[in-house]
Amino acid sequence: AVSKLLKIIDKIRKWIHKSERSNLLKDMLIISIFVFLQFLVFFSFDVRRLFEEFVSDKLKDVVWELLIFSVLMLFAFMFFSYRRTADYKAAELAKQKAESQQEKTRDQLQRVLDAVPDFIFHLDLQLRVVWANKRVVKYAPKIIGSFGYEYFNYERGSFVDAYAKWAIDSKQIENGVQYRTSFLNTRGATYWELTGIPLLDASNNVYGAIVIARDITSRMRLENTWNLLSSVVESTDDAIYGLTLSGEVISWNSGAEAIYNYKEEEIIGESINRIVLPLDRKELYEIIERVMRSEKMERFEAVRLRKDGERIITFTTICPLSDSTGRKIGVSAIERDISEAKLAEQELQKSREMLRNLAAHLETVREDERKEIAFEVHDELGQELTALKLDLSWIESKLTDLQPVLKNKIVEMKELIDITIDRVGNISTKLRPDILDHFGLNAAIEWALSDFKKRSGINYELVLDPEELNLDSDVATVIFRILQETLTNVIRHSKASSIEVIFGEDTDKVELTVWDNGVGITREQIDAPESFGLFAINERARSVGGYVEITGSPHFGTKIILTIPKQRKSI
Repeated sequence: AVSKLLKIIDKIRKWIHKSERSNLLKDMLIISIFVFLQFLVFFSFDVRRLFEEFVSDKLKDVVWELLIFSVLMLFAFMFFSYRRTADYKAAELAKQKAESQQEKTRDQLQRVLDAVPDFIFHLDLQLRVVWANKRVVKYAPKIIGSFGYEYFNYERGSFVDAYAKWAIDSKQIENGVQYRTSFLNTRGATYWELTGIPLLDASNNVYGAIVIARDITSRMRLENTWNLLSSVVESTDDAIYGLTLSGEVISWNSGAEAIYNYKEEEIIGESINRIVLPLDRKELYEIIERVMRSEKMERFEAVRLRKDGERIITFTTICPLSDSTGRKIGVSAIERDISEAKLAEQELQKSREMLRNLAAHLETVREDERKEIAFEVHDELGQELTALKLDLSWIESKLTDLQPVLKNKIVEMKELIDITIDRVGNISTKLRPDILDHFGLNAAIEWALSDFKKRSGINYELVLDPEELNLDSDVATVIFRILQETLTNVIRHSKASSIEVIFGEDTDKVELTVWDNGVGITREQIDAPESFGLFAINERARSVGGYVEITGSPHFGTKIILTIPKQRKSI
């Protein structure tokens, strides 16, 4: 029986040794054996009778003390066993929690690695792929256990392999950027940032490497573009700077330094008010706010201040400025110093105004001369011719019938004088129609159209205000001369069969319209430098503060509209 008991105990011992719960089971086994021995001693024999017959009272007391001590030890063992059980349960719970957290962390790490757009390889010492993230597996589902070059377009030992080998040999993290003419069997050059990370065990021995390949083509192209733009910005003579909504300077190029004489370190972080006139600051901030809100650039001329207080004229362009996330952070300003050009433009404008004034003056002088010559030709020469005709008539009355040759000659001379008087009248009218001075502009327009029809055979339709307009003499003359020039152009170029003429006034302007039904003038003909007639028409209109609009098409003919504001300003 004892032999069988020992075998059972030995099997239990071996089972306990293999079990993860060995400490708790050991305690339980010790308690069980102790209790078993107590029952074996006290209940297998008649211990009380044995004590009464063979043992003295003193020994009896010792035995009872040992029995009590054994019971106390039993309770002590039970208490420590309970504590050990509680500690074990706590340790088991902590272990399970740690394993759960570790598994959760491992899953999270796996999801993160699978979610990143980078290619992540775990290579062994032979550079075989042990593990790869989802991005890699997507392109090469059977890559695990194989070499990377077999699935990706790079030579063996280069690219991913090279960074893994360097990390394994140096036991250090290796970083670098490589330019690839092709990768993943795609066309076009790409840039890749590679990182090789050595994997070390507890004994600091390398057992592999992690290689991360990141496509940085967009970033590199952006950097190249940025470098190119920076070079352009720094090489231009224009001032280019950035502003916040509050007007704080956040960038300042070399062109701005040259124009305003402020160094970059002097102006960055400062207010743009340093170069803006006090009266212009409110308008500038309104433009900045408007550009930020509408995201549309604005162009305008402005007066700016240099560091020494000198004023310059600039042509300014302001456009919205955004950061890399697309968030609007302010505006960028491009300013060109046009002070010299503006001065030259003002001088040129002044010269043009002087030439126009001179042309207008010469035209006025010429009209006065025409008027004077027409008066002299019509009145004085006409009167003298009339007197000469009267004298011939008197001579004719004194001749007798015996002088027929002289009478015939006098008749011929009188006819020639009549022809000369008519020609003098025509010349006088062409120089300056007296109807314009004596009967007004409306009558002069009617006469001009009547003469136009006689010379060309082209019909006309006239619409006039019933009452004569109260116009200055120079304005009336300009309108009449523009009408004459327009009618001449109709005869020469339009191939029209009829025209419509409208003349009248509005609340704020006087307007003359001539519209023919001819072939229609083209834009090229209007802009042609040899169109002196049209140029003369425009210059005449400018001389009294007016302007001319000319339009034409094959289906609608040519329309010329002369507009003279009543509150005119001569140029």
